[in-house]
Amino acid sequence: MSTRTGESAHCSLIGDRKINQDRCVVVQEDDTTLLGLADGMGGHPKGEVAAQLLADACRNYFDLTPHPILNPGSFLTRLLHKAHEEIVAFGYEQEPAIDPRTTAVACLIQKGVAYWAHAGDSRLYLLRQQRVLSRTVDHSYVERLKQQGVISAREQEDHPQRNYVTRCLGGSLVSPEITLGKHKLESGDILLLCSDGLWGSLDEN
Repeated sequence: MSTRTGESAHCSLIGDRKINQDRCVVVQEDDTTLLGLADGMGGHPKGEVAAQLLADACRNYFDLTPHPILNPGSFLTRLLHKAHEEIVAFGYEQEPAIDPRTTAVACLIQKGVAYWAHAGDSRLYLLRQQRVLSRTVDHSYVERLKQQGVISAREQEDHPQRNYVTRCLGGSLVSPEITLGKHKLESGDILLLCSDGLWGSLDEN
C-alpha cells in the first residue's frame, strides 16, 4: 500500500470459522475521516450483528455530525456508547433475549491529528518509519495481570485466560468506560486497526 494521503485498505479472513465476526468501516467527508473496527465476541450469540451495529453507528453518527468535529474525544465516546445501546437493544428484541458483544476501536483523523477510542482487545497501532510509535492497551484480564506485575509479557502470550476481555460493547445495560488517545500525524504515518486475529498471530517486530 502506498502512503498517499487518505488512502486506505482492508482485509478480513475467516480462517476456520463458519461466520466472519469482524467488521471494518471507513467514512470520509472533505478532510475528516473516521475508521472503525469491531470483532464480535465468540461464546456469545450474534457477535457478527454486534460488530455490524458498530460499523453502522460509525457511518450514521459521522453523517449526523458537522465537520470538522469540534470535540473529537466526546464524539468518539458517544459513538461507542450509541453502538453499545443499539447492541443491547437488539439483544433484548430477540425471543428469547440474547447477549451479543463486540470489541471496538474507532479513530477520527482531522487537521493532522489522529484521535482514537477503544473498548476490548482490538487494537490501533500508529506506525512511523517502520516502528510502532503508539498502540492501544488491551482491556483484558492478562493485560491487567501484566500491568500489576503478576505475569510477564511472555507469560501473557500463553496464559489460559488470554482471551478474557474486561470491556466490550454489549453485555451490560451500563455503557463501558471508553479509553481515549490521540497523536499528531506526520507524512508517511500509517494507522493500523486490527483484531486479535492479526496481532495474536504476529509479534510486534
